[in-house]
Amino acid sequence: MAEPPSAKSVSSEKQNDVFPYPELKKVPFGPSSSSHPPVLLLHGAAFSSATWVETNTLEALSKANIRGVAIDLPGFGESKGISKPSDTVTYLNKFYPGEKFVLVSPSMSGSYSVPFLKEKGAERLAGYVPVAPVGANRVSKEDYAKITVPTLIIYGELDKSLGATSDTLIRSHKNMTENVLVEVGQCGNQIGRRFWEMALAEHSVAKQDTVYDMALSSFFRNTDSSSGRELKVGAQNKVYPSGDDDVITSPYNSMLAMRQLTDYANSVMPVDNSSLAEITNRVKAASNNSRHRITETANAGSEKKTSWGEMNSLVAQSILNITSSCRFPGSLNVDLNEITMNLVPFPRMHYLTTCLSPLFLSKDLNLPIRRLDEMFTSAFSVQLQFVNWNQDGWKVGLCNVAPSGQPFSLLGLHNSTSILPSFTALKSRFSKLYRRKAHLHHYNHVDGFDSSLFQEALHSIDEVIAQYQSVQKNETIDIPRLSIA
Repeated sequence: MAEPPSAKSVSSEKQNDVFPYPELKKVPFGPSSSSHPPVLLLHGAAFSSATWVETNTLEALSKANIRGVAIDLPGFGESKGISKPSDTVTYLNKFYPGEKFVLVSPSMSGSYSVPFLKEKGAERLAGYVPVAPVGANRVSKEDYAKITVPTLIIYGELDKSLGATSDTLIRSHKNMTENVLVEVGQCGNQIGRRFWEMALAEHSVAKQDTVYDMALSSFFRNTDSSSGRELKVGAQNKVYPSGDDDVITSPYNSMLAMRQLTDYANSVMPVDNSSLAEITNRVKAASNNSRHRITETANAGSEKKTSWGEMNSLVAQSILNITSSCRFPGSLNVDLNEITMNLVPFPRMHYLTTCLSPLFLSKDLNLPIRRLDEMFTSAFSVQLQFVNWNQDGWKVGLCNVAPSGQPFSLLGLHNSTSILPSFTALKSRFSKLYRRKAHLHHYNHVDGFDSSLFQEALHSIDEVIAQYQSVQKNETIDIPRLSIA
């Protein structure tokens, strides 16, 4: 069994101090010392310490300068000849004496980790990562509520029992804000992956200590619809395809999706692919030429093929800024509910445009650090005109932690009639196909699909366009009010 290359950097003398029980099969990894707390990796009944090697987990942790050890639990893996200890709490407590460690515990190993979490908690643990562990139901919700250990709950789509039960570890915490990131389609998955990479980078920089962070434990968590919770649809990022999109049915898909977002979402932040590509090229041009400003149009000879990863980074940045106050403290934090309350004057007019400064694609680009006044000038360079019945339509939020690699960042959200051209362009592209009933057979063959959904989607976008046009003309909008019996 091959060990990660960096595992050899752990000296034998150090192993004797932090890795008790020489009879156990174990795989140490990482440097001999690190600013990060060490990690102890357990395993499930059908697995062993070798599993962490085969999945490249130890290699990834080592590259991140994280040290630790994966062990074969007594009675399992290559330690089958060793009997399970009667006192599992005392057994685990001998690892890493004098320092806190992160405990990763899948499946069966919960019989070790759950009692240890209850008895030792923050005294010994810098973090707890249960992966659908057994025995989670043996601790009461009252006891879980007393635990102050940063916890990341992970379970798969097929974990209908153990995963859902272990979820009580998080739900028992009081005053918890729950954020669920749902990634739909290839585009959503790519943006979501980039978001999590950037979010984890933020937390690794901001949280250098082992102090309990409720925001961290409640934000980084996987969940699914089988948990029985009713999740309210909050902020949505909708990516609109460009005019030269290579998916011929994209106007149909976008119209159907927009109808659902209009009816059920609280707020939507549309993103246009062609605009993302143009912004990305401008950022690259500014990076290559110190005299070129991002607000200037890139030269015609600039690189036409834009990296999807860089475009996804821009969208991920905006999501990162929107959720920062849910993850970090601030002198004037705002949550998604406050954004919706202040920026959505009427139910169906909840499409928000975004501006972001600085525009940061990757650490490889040579962009100078911007001053705060420059960021405000860039974000509000266009003359804003408020409707006469809401001249004070501002909401300001301040978070203490900036994105990784930046001294500060600014995100502006606007509910503006400037979004109208995007809606009319989408409707025009949809109508060109729908008038000829082209490609409809792809949808009609799907079980449960009703062709009337296209007409309903067309009617829905017409209503949204009409409402925004009324605001643009400063007309009174007739919105049905709630009737009290």
